[in-house]
Amino acid sequence: MPLAAYKDNHLPLAGCPMPPPPSPLSAGDLLHPTIAALVSVIVNYGDTFVLVFQAARVAGLGPELTASWVWSVSTDAAVNR
Repeated sequence: MPLAAYKDNHLPLAGCPMPPPPSPLSAGDLLHPTIAALVSVIVNYGDTFVLVFQAARVAGLGPELTASWVWSVSTDAAVNR
């Protein structure tokens, strides 16, 4: 049976209106999810660096070793996510 004939023979039930078709996405629709994603990344990534810098300070590490730790955490985050 052709699709047009199928649609004509299968109308919605009385009292059950068809939902409106979805509207196309606009740039404004993507703003809030994008901001939420950025905040999530900054918070999750930032928490890790706070711990790394505090541990490096407590361990008495210099800038070179602290940078190495930060590089290690960054590499781990990139590989494991």
